Amino acid sequence: MIATLEPLVGEFPARALRLVRDWAELHRTELPRPAAPRYDCTIAMSAQTARIRSVEPLDAFVVRLTFADGTTREIDLEGELWGPVFEPLRADRELFRQVRVDEELGTIVWPNGADMDPDVLHGDFEPAESPATARASHAKS
Repeated sequence: MIATLEPLVGEFPARALRLVRDWAELHRTELPRPAAPRYDCTIAMSAQTARIRSVEPLDAFVVRLTFADGTTREIDLEGELWGPVFEPLRADRELFRQVRVDEELGTIVWPNGADMDPDVLHGDFEPAESPATARASHAKS
Protein backbone atom coordinates (compact mmCIF):
# COMPACT_ATOMS: atom_id res chain seq x y z
CA MET A 1 0.00 0.00 0.00
CA ILE A 2 2.81 2.45 0.77
CA ALA A 3 4.26 2.59 -2.76
CA THR A 4 0.96 3.22 -4.53
CA LEU A 5 -1.22 4.29 -1.61
CA GLU A 6 -3.79 1.75 -2.73
CA PRO A 7 -5.24 -0.84 -0.35
CA LEU A 8 -3.77 -4.31 -0.78
CA VAL A 9 -6.98 -6.14 0.14
CA GLY A 10 -10.57 -5.23 0.67
CA GLU A 11 -12.25 -1.84 0.44
CA PHE A 12 -12.23 1.26 2.59
CA PRO A 13 -15.04 3.78 2.89
CA ALA A 14 -14.23 6.71 0.57
CA ARG A 15 -13.76 9.18 3.45
CA ALA A 16 -11.34 6.85 5.31
CA LEU A 17 -9.34 6.18 2.15
CA ARG A 18 -9.11 9.91 1.44
CA LEU A 19 -7.82 10.55 4.99
CA VAL A 20 -5.19 7.82 4.65
CA ARG A 21 -4.05 9.15 1.26
CA ASP A 22 -3.87 12.74 2.53
CA TRP A 23 -1.88 11.64 5.59
CA ALA A 24 0.47 9.53 3.44
CA GLU A 25 1.08 12.41 1.02
CA LEU A 26 2.03 14.66 3.94
CA HIS A 27 4.40 12.05 5.38
CA ARG A 28 5.66 10.38 2.18
CA THR A 29 9.32 11.25 2.88
CA GLU A 30 9.07 9.58 6.31
CA LEU A 31 7.54 6.36 5.00
CA PRO A 32 9.77 3.39 4.22
CA ARG A 33 10.73 3.02 0.58
CA PRO A 34 9.57 -0.12 -1.18
CA ALA A 35 12.29 -2.72 -1.53
CA ALA A 36 13.96 -2.99 -4.91
CA PRO A 37 12.58 -5.89 -6.91
CA ARG A 38 14.58 -9.06 -6.39
CA TYR A 39 16.43 -10.73 -9.25
CA ASP A 40 14.07 -13.21 -10.82
CA CYS A 41 16.22 -16.25 -11.58
CA THR A 42 13.34 -17.93 -13.42
CA ILE A 43 13.84 -15.44 -16.24
CA ALA A 44 17.53 -16.30 -16.56
CA MET A 45 16.88 -20.01 -16.24
CA SER A 46 14.12 -19.99 -18.84
CA ALA A 47 16.14 -18.01 -21.38
CA GLN A 48 16.92 -19.86 -24.57
CA THR A 49 20.49 -21.01 -24.80
CA ALA A 50 22.30 -22.22 -27.87
CA ARG A 51 22.48 -25.98 -28.23
CA ILE A 52 24.96 -27.76 -30.46
CA ARG A 53 23.61 -30.67 -32.51
CA SER A 54 26.76 -31.78 -34.32
CA VAL A 55 30.51 -31.17 -34.42
CA GLU A 56 33.07 -32.02 -37.07
CA PRO A 57 36.78 -31.43 -36.48
CA LEU A 58 38.41 -29.88 -39.55
CA ASP A 59 42.04 -28.77 -40.05
CA ALA A 60 44.25 -27.79 -37.11
CA PHE A 61 41.97 -26.61 -34.29
CA VAL A 62 38.98 -25.66 -36.43
CA VAL A 63 35.59 -27.28 -35.82
CA ARG A 64 32.35 -27.07 -37.78
CA LEU A 65 29.40 -26.75 -35.43
CA THR A 66 25.73 -27.11 -36.26
CA PHE A 67 23.33 -25.60 -33.74
CA ALA A 68 19.72 -26.52 -32.95
CA ASP A 69 18.54 -23.27 -34.59
CA GLY A 70 20.09 -24.36 -37.91
CA THR A 71 23.14 -22.08 -37.67
CA THR A 72 26.43 -23.60 -38.86
CA ARG A 73 29.77 -22.07 -37.86
CA GLU A 74 33.39 -22.96 -38.49
CA ILE A 75 35.43 -21.80 -35.51
CA ASP A 76 39.18 -21.86 -34.90
CA LEU A 77 39.49 -22.76 -31.21
CA GLU A 78 43.29 -22.55 -31.00
CA GLY A 79 43.21 -19.24 -29.14
CA GLU A 80 40.83 -20.69 -26.54
CA LEU A 81 42.93 -23.77 -25.76
CA TRP A 82 44.77 -22.50 -22.70
CA GLY A 83 44.72 -23.44 -19.04
CA PRO A 84 45.09 -26.85 -17.41
CA VAL A 85 41.99 -28.40 -18.99
CA PHE A 86 42.55 -27.17 -22.55
CA GLU A 87 46.36 -27.32 -22.90
CA PRO A 88 46.33 -31.13 -23.35
CA LEU A 89 44.01 -30.60 -26.35
CA ARG A 90 46.49 -28.15 -27.88
CA ALA A 91 49.41 -30.54 -27.24
CA ASP A 92 47.66 -33.60 -28.70
CA ARG A 93 45.70 -33.07 -31.92
CA GLU A 94 44.35 -36.63 -31.78
CA LEU A 95 42.84 -35.84 -28.39
CA PHE A 96 41.44 -32.58 -29.81
CA ARG A 97 39.86 -34.52 -32.71
CA GLN A 98 37.94 -36.71 -30.21
CA VAL A 99 35.54 -33.82 -29.66
CA ARG A 100 31.89 -34.85 -29.47
CA VAL A 101 28.50 -33.36 -28.60
CA ASP A 102 27.17 -34.00 -25.12
CA GLU A 103 23.43 -34.29 -25.74
CA GLU A 104 22.51 -33.40 -22.17
CA LEU A 105 24.66 -30.26 -22.05
CA GLY A 106 24.08 -29.30 -25.68
CA THR A 107 27.74 -28.43 -26.15
CA ILE A 108 31.05 -29.92 -27.26
CA VAL A 109 33.15 -31.98 -24.86
CA TRP A 110 36.41 -33.92 -24.91
CA PRO A 111 37.43 -37.16 -23.14
CA ASN A 112 39.59 -35.23 -20.62
CA GLY A 113 36.50 -33.38 -19.30
CA ALA A 114 36.97 -30.12 -21.21
CA ASP A 115 33.87 -28.42 -22.56
CA MET A 116 32.95 -25.02 -23.99
CA ASP A 117 30.03 -22.66 -23.50
CA PRO A 118 27.58 -23.16 -26.40
CA ASP A 119 26.37 -19.53 -26.18
CA VAL A 120 29.93 -18.28 -26.72
CA LEU A 121 30.47 -20.74 -29.58
CA HIS A 122 27.19 -19.59 -31.15
CA GLY A 123 28.41 -15.99 -30.98
CA ASP A 124 25.85 -14.71 -28.48
CA PHE A 125 28.45 -13.80 -25.83
CA GLU A 126 32.12 -12.89 -25.69
CA PRO A 127 34.48 -15.60 -24.39
CA ALA A 128 36.15 -15.29 -21.02
CA GLU A 129 39.45 -13.47 -20.94
CA SER A 130 42.32 -15.31 -22.63
CA PRO A 131 45.95 -14.98 -21.55
CA ALA A 132 46.65 -12.59 -24.46
CA THR A 133 43.74 -10.27 -23.67
CA ALA A 134 44.55 -10.44 -19.96
CA ARG A 135 48.13 -9.30 -20.64
CA ALA A 136 46.89 -6.51 -22.94
CA SER A 137 44.34 -5.21 -20.42
CA HIS A 138 46.87 -5.26 -17.58
CA ALA A 139 49.46 -3.47 -19.73
CA LYS A 140 46.99 -0.57 -20.28
CA SER A 141 46.51 -0.03 -16.54
